[in-house]
Amino acid sequence: MNEPFEWPLPTPDALAFILGSQSGSATHCDVGKFLHPGEAVNSLTRFSLDQLSEEFVENFNSGIIYLKSTVAASLICLSRKFPLNRCTYIGEDNGAKTMQLSLFYDLLGPLWIKDRQIFLSGDSTQSQDKIRCIDNDGDKVKARMMLWEELREFEFRAIPINGLKHVNWTALPLEKIFHHSDSSLLPSANLPSILHSLSKQQKPSTMLVNSLIETTLKDNAELFMVSSSIQTSQPDRVLQLAGRAYFINVKVDLDEIPEFYLSDNVCMVGYWIRVEKESRLGRSLFSATDIPVLEYSHSRATIFGLNWSTYFMLKGIEPEDIWTSDGVAHSLVTACLFPLALDANSWRDLLWLQDIKGSTDSRLESWRQSKRYSIDDFRRLSDPVAALQNLRWLNSSVILQSISHWPGALAPYFHRACAENWSNSLLSALDEAVIEGDRRSCSRILAAIAELLACKAGSQNGLRSGPASNSAWKPAFEMLKHSLRDGVLALADQRLKWMWTPDLLLRAARHYERAVHILIHETVKSVQFHMIQNCVVSNISRPPIGEWIEAECPARLDLSGGWSDTPPICYEMGGSVVNIGILVDGEKPIGARGRRLEKLHLVLVCEGQTEPLVISSIDDVMNYSDPTIHGALLKAALVCAGVVQGNCQQDLSEQLEKTLGSGLELHGWSKLPQGSGLGTSSILASALLAVIYSAMGYEFSRSHLIHGVLHIEQLLTTGGGWQDQVGGVMGGCNRGHSFADSNVQVHIENIKLSERTISLINQRLLLIHTGKVRLARNLLQNVIRMWYARDVETVDCFNRLIENADECKNAILQGDIDQLCHAVDVYWRQKKAIAPGCEPQMVTNLMDALSHLVHGQSLAGAGGGGFYYGFLKRSEDRDAVEEIIKSIEGCETMIIHRATIDQTGISLKIGGTQVNIP
Repeated sequence: MNEPFEWPLPTPDALAFILGSQSGSATHCDVGKFLHPGEAVNSLTRFSLDQLSEEFVENFNSGIIYLKSTVAASLICLSRKFPLNRCTYIGEDNGAKTMQLSLFYDLLGPLWIKDRQIFLSGDSTQSQDKIRCIDNDGDKVKARMMLWEELREFEFRAIPINGLKHVNWTALPLEKIFHHSDSSLLPSANLPSILHSLSKQQKPSTMLVNSLIETTLKDNAELFMVSSSIQTSQPDRVLQLAGRAYFINVKVDLDEIPEFYLSDNVCMVGYWIRVEKESRLGRSLFSATDIPVLEYSHSRATIFGLNWSTYFMLKGIEPEDIWTSDGVAHSLVTACLFPLALDANSWRDLLWLQDIKGSTDSRLESWRQSKRYSIDDFRRLSDPVAALQNLRWLNSSVILQSISHWPGALAPYFHRACAENWSNSLLSALDEAVIEGDRRSCSRILAAIAELLACKAGSQNGLRSGPASNSAWKPAFEMLKHSLRDGVLALADQRLKWMWTPDLLLRAARHYERAVHILIHETVKSVQFHMIQNCVVSNISRPPIGEWIEAECPARLDLSGGWSDTPPICYEMGGSVVNIGILVDGEKPIGARGRRLEKLHLVLVCEGQTEPLVISSIDDVMNYSDPTIHGALLKAALVCAGVVQGNCQQDLSEQLEKTLGSGLELHGWSKLPQGSGLGTSSILASALLAVIYSAMGYEFSRSHLIHGVLHIEQLLTTGGGWQDQVGGVMGGCNRGHSFADSNVQVHIENIKLSERTISLINQRLLLIHTGKVRLARNLLQNVIRMWYARDVETVDCFNRLIENADECKNAILQGDIDQLCHAVDVYWRQKKAIAPGCEPQMVTNLMDALSHLVHGQSLAGAGGGGFYYGFLKRSEDRDAVEEIIKSIEGCETMIIHRATIDQTGISLKIGGTQVNIP
C-alpha cells in the first residue's frame, strides 16, 4: 500500500493537505493552485454552478492543515490582542462581541495572498468578506493588518493525500458519485463491498460502509448504505426495494412503518437536527439522478427523475407549498418537502413523495398539514453531538454483533469502548462469543477480554504481567477444563467482583490470561494421543534396584524460525524451525540420572541443591505448576510419564508400587548457566523422561520424548514450544515443523550435513556467554498477547519467520555458509521485531564491534541475554575476537566457549551399557 503522502523536506511553515474532487463537488469550495505538489500555494479559487462537471480535478482544499511551531506561536500571541481576541473566549468573557475569521482567507491569508491591499480589503474571497459577526470596518482592517504584519514572511505549501477524493452529493447526482469510474466508493480489490458493517446477506449487489442491516433483501435489490442502519425485531422481514436504493446517514426501524418501501433509484439521506431542545433525525428523499443544488427551472433540474412541473402536476403540490421565500434559490436543497418521520403516519407522508404514479387527496392533505423541512433547514438545525453519538452507536453495534468473527485486530476498539462507555457491553458480547464460537477461537476471545480489562484499568496502574492463582478464581479455572460454557460463565461471574478499581481490573486481566493458558494447555494435551497412538511404548524388564540410568543431551542452537514452535502459534498457524544440536566445550552439557529404590518414596536432586528432596506424599508432587517451586521440573516429568497422578484414590506408595514396583531417585543437571537460551530446561525434561521411562521398563522413541516435553511445558505453565527438545533429542541439524491443526504433532525432517559443511560450521561457529540472565516467560506472554491481538506486524513477522526457515534449510543443504549467515541475520531482526527489547545494549555493542569479523550474529533462543552466537568470516580470527571482547565496555567478563555439532542427540545408558533410542 502506498504512503498517503510524502512529507516535504525541509518542513514548510504551513502545510495544507489537498484532495482530488469532481469539479462539481467543489462548488462553493476552495481549490488551491500551485505548480507542483509541495510548492507554494499562490491562490485559492472557487467553482460556481455553471462549472459543474463529472471530471476529477486535483487540489481541493481538505481543511486539514499543519502549522510549524513558529506560526502557531505567532497566532497564539495575536489571539491575546484586540480585536483578534474577539475570536476567542478571552474576548467573549470580557464582554466583547464574537468575531469569526476564515482560517484560509484571513488567518493564513498573508501566507499566500501576495497583494497587501487585496488582503486588507477582504476581496480575496471572490464572493464576500469572510469576517463575520462584526460590522466595524475599522476593526476588520486592523485585524487583517495585524495578521499581515505578523505572518506575511511565512511560507505556505500544499501536498496531496493519495487515494482520497472529496465528493459533495448535493452538487452531483448520487449515482455519479457512487458509480463513476473513478469513484473510491465502488467495491474493488482494495475495498470490499462490506466494510465495517453487518448484514444477514452477502450479495454482490450490496455495498455497505459502517452500516447495519437486520433484514433480508429481495433478489433484484441493489443496496448502497453508508453510516446507516435498518433494524427490525422480525427475523424474517424482507426489505421492500423496487430496485436500486441508497441510504446515507439514515436510521430506519421497520417496526415503526410496516409498509416501508423505496422506489427504484431513490436515495434517503439523514440529518441529525435539534428541534425544540430535542434531537431528531430528519430524512430527505430524492432520486439518484437528481442534482439538488440546481434551480428548479434549470433544464437539468429534476425531482425523482422528473422535471419539476411534471412532478407538481402528478402530486398536486404547488410551488408555494415548498418555497415560501423569494429571497432564496428555488431548488431541491431549499424545498420544504420533508416531514419528520416520527410515527407511522408521518412516515407515510414522507414515503408518499416518491410515489410518482399519482396523488391521493387524503395523503396530500396530510402532507400539507405536517411540519416540513428543507435540506437547508436540516443543515441549519444540525446537531453534531447527536450525529456523532449515532455514529458511535452504529459503530459499536456492528462490533458487538460481529465480535466472534471479527477479522482483524480488536485492541484498537477497546480504547474507544472505554472512552465511549460501552466496554461492559463489549465484555458481555465477548463472553457470548466464547460460548457460541468454535473452540479454536475461544483462546483469542478470552485473551481479548484480558486486554479489555487491562485497557479499563489504564496504563499507569501496575505491571501487566503478574501472579494469577488467586483462590477465588480456581473454581472457574476447574470448570473451564471440563465445560467451556460453564467455565466462561463462572469467569464472568467472578469478574463482576473485580471491576471496581484499576488494580482489581489489572489482576482480573491476569487471571483471564491464566484462563487462556488453560485452554492452550488443554489443546496441547492432544500430544498425549499422539504419544499413545504413534509412538512405540512397550513394557520391558525394569532395571534392577539400585542400577543407575543415565541420559545426556546436547544443547540446542536455533538458526531460524524460532517462536513459530510456540503454542498457540504452532497449531493455529503452523511452525517451522531449523536448529542444530551442539556440544559445548566438547561435551553434552545437559543430563539426568536415576535409579529405582527399595523404599516406596521419591528422592529428587537438582543441580546446586545441598540436600535431596524426599517426597512421601502426593500433595508434595502436585505443586509442580509453579516453575519456581523446588524440583518443579522433575515433578512435572513424573506426572507426565504417569508415575504419579493427582486425581487418583491411591496414595503415593501405592502408585509407585503400581508404576515402578519401587521408589525412585532422580537427578537433573546442566553445565550451562541459568537462562542460557540454549534450550536447557526443555532438553533436561527430555533427559528426565528418558530416565523415568527406562526405570518404568518402557521402550520409547525420540518422538515420544519430544511430544512429552511439550506436555511438560504446559504443566509447568511456562508455555514453551517444541524446538528445544528437537535439537537436544535429535542432534545434528533438523527442521521441526507442525501444521495448523489442534491435534498437535511435531514432524522432524533431518537435514543431512556433508562432511565439508560440518567442518566449516565447527571451525567458524562462535559461542559467547554474555553473562546476562534472560527469562523467556515474560517475553512469551507478550508475544502471545500480540498474536491474539492480531497485531498486523507480528502476524506478518511470523509468516516471514517460516519463509526464512525454508531459506535457511536450503542454504545448509547447499553447504552455503554465507547464505546461512544471511538467514541468521534476518532471523535475528525478526526476533527483535517479535520481542522488542530482546537485544540488551551490551549485546548491541558486542555485535557492532565484531561485525567486521563475524556475520550471522544472534542471541540464542528468545534473546534478552544468555548465549550469543555468530559465524567467523575467517576461522583464524577466533583469537582476535577474544581480544576485541576485552576492550568492549560491559563485555569484559564475557566467556568464549567452543561449540561443535553433535551428531547423535540424546544418549542413554543403563548400568553403563549404551541403549539405542529409535
